[in-house]
Amino acid sequence: MLLARQAIEAAMQNIYRSLTWRLTEGFSSLVRAGDAPFADIDDPIERMSARYARLANAYLLSRPDYPFDMGRQASSPTPAESFARYHRAVPAGVHLALVTARAGSGDPGCRDAALAAAKAALAGMDGSLDALARMAAEDRDPRLDLLQAQLRWLRRELEARFSRT
Repeated sequence: MLLARQAIEAAMQNIYRSLTWRLTEGFSSLVRAGDAPFADIDDPIERMSARYARLANAYLLSRPDYPFDMGRQASSPTPAESFARYHRAVPAGVHLALVTARAGSGDPGCRDAALAAAKAALAGMDGSLDALARMAAEDRDPRLDLLQAQLRWLRRELEARFSRT
């Protein structure tokens, strides 16, 4: 848990970086530090998060304009670009929140880290839901409705789980 706390503190030093960048860097640091795969947990929220990640990735890969240029742009990102920025941060944040909460039960520092990860995942979900709603208005792909339903379920369950801690 010390590595998780250090990664979070290091990622939060520059508050002007995007949420997605901080999450990606934090998780990359954790994996590099231990060179170990993510912990395997059996949790319904984790399973739905994995389903969401697979479907989001499949949808993006099916788009002819993907991958997007994710560098700095003069204009606001399109809804699809916004969704692409968040689609990996959501499952990563969910996983970190669940693993940290399970590993650090009773430790106030771990509790705070789990809450921070859950809040980051919820923020990513809000951004993704907004982008998906705008995308669904223009694109009739049925996966967009399913992605929105999965995110709403994830949001409700994650919020309920971490409001009790």
